[in-house]
Amino acid sequence: MRLRKASVPIALLVMLTLQPWVGGAPPIAQQPPPFWVVRFVDIEPQKAEQFERALRERVQAMRRLKLGPEWTWYATRRSNFTYTFAHPMKSLSEIDALWKRIYQPEDVLNESTIQRLLSRERAAIRRHHSELIQLLESWSYHPKAPAAQTPPRFQHVVLEWVRPDRLPQYERVIHRFRQALAKIAHPFGYDAYRIIVGDGSFAYVWMAPSAQQYYAANHLDEVLRRALGQQDADRLLQQWRWCLWRRESYDGTPRPDLSYFPSPR
Repeated sequence: MRLRKASVPIALLVMLTLQPWVGGAPPIAQQPPPFWVVRFVDIEPQKAEQFERALRERVQAMRRLKLGPEWTWYATRRSNFTYTFAHPMKSLSEIDALWKRIYQPEDVLNESTIQRLLSRERAAIRRHHSELIQLLESWSYHPKAPAAQTPPRFQHVVLEWVRPDRLPQYERVIHRFRQALAKIAHPFGYDAYRIIVGDGSFAYVWMAPSAQQYYAANHLDEVLRRALGQQDADRLLQQWRWCLWRRESYDGTPRPDLSYFPSPR
C-alpha cells in the first residue's frame, strides 16, 4: 500500500467532514482529531454488493469484539464506486499503529471471521491509495444555526489546487469568504483540510441533509453578493480564481453502515 505524494510543493488539503452521521453514528468530539488517514478504494462495479456485504459483516464482527475507538473509521461512497474511509488520529506518532490496523487488521486481531471477510472485501477492490491530511479549524465554517437538525445525508467536496506563489493571497480570500458566510449566518458549513501527503491543494467538505437542499441554497456567487454586495463579491471571486490553477468537485453519500465506531456503553 502506498501514500500518494502531493502534486504541489506546498502540502495542502483534501477530504472528509467531521459532522454527526446518519443511522445512529455518534458525532465526532467537539474537538475533532487534527490528523486523518483517508483511504480511497475503487471497487469493481459488479462486485460492489459483495464488498459492502463483507464490510458490513466485518463491522458487526468488530462490534461483537468490542474494539476500542482507535479502530474508528467513517465511510462515504461516491457514484463512481469509489469509497473513502477516514481514520482519525490525535497525533502523527499514531500513524504506524494505525497503518497496521488499516492494512493488516488480521495480524492484529488474529480472528478467523475477520480474516474471511477481509478476503471477500479485497477480492472486490480494483485499486486503492491513501492520503494523510490535517484539519484546518481556522479555515472551516460552522454555522451557529445549521440548515437542519437531521443528520447529513449528502456530502459535497471541492478540491482547489493553489498556485504556490499566491498562497498568502489565497489565505486572505478564504478568511474573507468565511467572514462573509458568518455575516449572513449561512446555514451550510464546511470543514477544511491540509494534505500532508496526497493529491491536490485545498479542499472544502460541505454537508447537507440532501443534495436538493444543498444545491438550492448554496450557489456561492449569489451567497457572496448577498453578504458583500455586487462589486465586492465580484472582486473576491476574481481574486479567488486568480490564485487557482485547477478546481474539481464531487458528491458523496455518508455510509454509517460501513463505518466503525465503538457502540455506546
